[in-house]
Amino acid sequence: VYTTGGDYEMSVSATTPNARKVNVEVDGQSIGEFAWSGPSYYLGTNIARPLQIHLKKGKHTVRFSNPFDYMPDIDYMQLRKL
Repeated sequence: VYTTGGDYEMSVSATTPNARKVNVEVDGQSIGEFAWSGPSYYLGTNIARPLQIHLKKGKHTVRFSNPFDYMPDIDYMQLRKL
């Protein structure tokens, strides 16, 4: 992800058969987690509560993980400049 720097709102849309959480890292630093209450299969995608983050200008690596459970099926991630 390339940004011009500043404050952003990050949201993720996903589907899941039950409650799931996803840890979020940007450039190797944990910024929080997204949580879905589920189930949302066959009901369309479900957007998790957004996270507010600050990014410097330049390229960034975003990583989603959950070492303890299955991941939801992620549809898309969106960054909106605040």
